[in-house]
Amino acid sequence: MYHNLITNNPKEVTELPELLHPKGTPCYPGQSYILDYLKKYADKFELGKVIKFQTWVDRVAFHSGSQKFKVMVRDLKEAQSANILEEFDYVIVATGHFNYPRYAEHPGLETFPGLQIHSKYFMDAEEVSFTDGSSEKFDVIIHCTGYKHEFPFLEENLQLKTPNRLAMPLYEGIVFPNNHKLFYIGMQNQVYTFTMFWLQAQVVVKFITGELRMPSDETVRREIEKHQADELCEVKDIFTCMDFQSKYVRHLEEITGNSKCDATEILRQWQNDKMEDIKTFKEKSHFKSRYA
Repeated sequence: MYHNLITNNPKEVTELPELLHPKGTPCYPGQSYILDYLKKYADKFELGKVIKFQTWVDRVAFHSGSQKFKVMVRDLKEAQSANILEEFDYVIVATGHFNYPRYAEHPGLETFPGLQIHSKYFMDAEEVSFTDGSSEKFDVIIHCTGYKHEFPFLEENLQLKTPNRLAMPLYEGIVFPNNHKLFYIGMQNQVYTFTMFWLQAQVVVKFITGELRMPSDETVRREIEKHQADELCEVKDIFTCMDFQSKYVRHLEEITGNSKCDATEILRQWQNDKMEDIKTFKEKSHFKSRYA
């Protein structure tokens, strides 16, 4: 994350209903503000009491006999920490999918004599624009080509295998079809972030408590296939991409009994602002909180 990074979408899209942004907060805050916002959210609900910080997960496996997950962890605060084996009824993978860089594959890249790095490792950003179709010689290539979904801490049969897309091969975009006690949060290609994760977490709670029940394996398969087919049919550009995920968010709202997370109008105006002037769209501030 480079030092001068500011958010790419309006704060009103990521605002959580239990913690509103203070008046005067910039429409596109910097990374330090977002970190502080998340810390305040965690403090409000005393989440630090139930989180094991500086703990490395080495391995997650499912034992079919006990129907429990065996999780091998290490305490990073201890220099010579031994592996600790713990058992859990459920596992939620909420690691995100922005850790393992995806590099471009293009003829000739292997012959480039200069430095090639991924944007993940780029700390100070500068903007380069070409408007006349000219070409130049460069010393460095920066791959801004996204990330791969990889989960090396999970045993093979628990790993989500997917490209970056809106319709995940997960029931309700959350439940792993081969093991209904395993949940993935926030694995979609993202238009929405915090609010979608917030809704997905509530769906997970409903499955764990039994308020929601899994249908048959055949129904799960059909639902996943239909959602992915709908994506291929409906998503043609950035606007239909936003609409598709907005529809998913409204579906989660219906399941959880929440409202106001749908940010379709804000997202469309945000995209129009970018298309009008990509260099100045973050200077605008014409959005309002959906919860105030």
